[in-house]
Amino acid sequence: MDEKVKLRQMLKALKKVEGTATDLITYSASPKTPPAAMRKFIKKEIAEAGNIKSKSNRARVTESLKMVAQALVGYSRTPKNGLIIFSGADVDGKREKLLVKIEPKNGEAVSFYRCDRHFHTEEVIATARDENVYGFIVIDGKGALFGLLENSARKVLGEMKVHLPNKHSRGGQSAARFERNRQKARRDFMTAIGETAVAHFINNNTPICEGLFLAGTADLKDELERRDVLDPRLQRITHKTITVASGGRPGFVQAIKEASGEIEKTQYRLEQNELGVFLEELKNEKAVVGPDETLEAFEREELEVLIVWELTPFFVWQDADGRRALTKDQEKNNAQPLIEWLENAARKTRLVVVTDSTPEGSQFVKAFDGVGGILHFSVPRHFFLN
Repeated sequence: MDEKVKLRQMLKALKKVEGTATDLITYSASPKTPPAAMRKFIKKEIAEAGNIKSKSNRARVTESLKMVAQALVGYSRTPKNGLIIFSGADVDGKREKLLVKIEPKNGEAVSFYRCDRHFHTEEVIATARDENVYGFIVIDGKGALFGLLENSARKVLGEMKVHLPNKHSRGGQSAARFERNRQKARRDFMTAIGETAVAHFINNNTPICEGLFLAGTADLKDELERRDVLDPRLQRITHKTITVASGGRPGFVQAIKEASGEIEKTQYRLEQNELGVFLEELKNEKAVVGPDETLEAFEREELEVLIVWELTPFFVWQDADGRRALTKDQEKNNAQPLIEWLENAARKTRLVVVTDSTPEGSQFVKAFDGVGGILHFSVPRHFFLN
């Protein structure tokens, strides 16, 4: 399952957990917080928990904090984007111990600590909802800048400097040799950009951004694209080249402004197109709607496309006769999250995961419980009703 979807589902579940008094711990450490400082802070909180008047709450808070301390034991260095821990002790046998560790993939954890009746998931949700992460490479004759745009926040990942020779004006053999050296310097520069781009924009063999923009002055940006030095994984998400007046940080700011229209349209347009086709096929009796009807068609291998809401509450389970069904009760026998099950089972069907952030997505969730599919062929509605 997609990491973002997993994180959203996890946070959704955590948000529903209710504590007694202040026994639920939310602890978040920024990338700059060393593990030793984390452990020292929690040790101090454990000592201060001894001052809680309520004996039962004191015991629960202390136990929850000790669970956090235990979770920190294995860390010799802070994760790249920080660490977030949710901890809740057993409540008199009414609730199992709960410990969740999250190392954010996009964005950075902030320094945060709270004991409360509920978990504070907002800081992580801001990261989890960060759909629109775009990469930028801004180049000019003096160097290259690698940056990210996360929603409206700019982040410079790194910069590299270079001195590229200008065109040589003198004639003769010296000019030819100088031109060869100049071209070699440009090739080396482009190759270095390609290699550095992988280091900044690829993590766990996957791009960390939804799209990539190449920006620069003169023809350098076009040369970067033309020389085919970018990793194929980055080439696939490259949107377009953008002309800017300067390089560096001023060029980064201008590139974001120039790309804003494309950024706004990308996710919206993709989702709008998928759901637009689905609604059109529904009119042509070539679509199924709702969890049960869609699952039945999927099991019969009749679906060309299966569309599901990213935060679907449904689980797949098997009854005593081995028949699959959908439920919202994750405690049922062998219950598995619907999207996770589909990703393993949908070999002949294209799986599309949508949000409810567009009008079409919101309508899809409200009208069809966020599950529907497009058939390989038209089937009259009464076929399913019967």
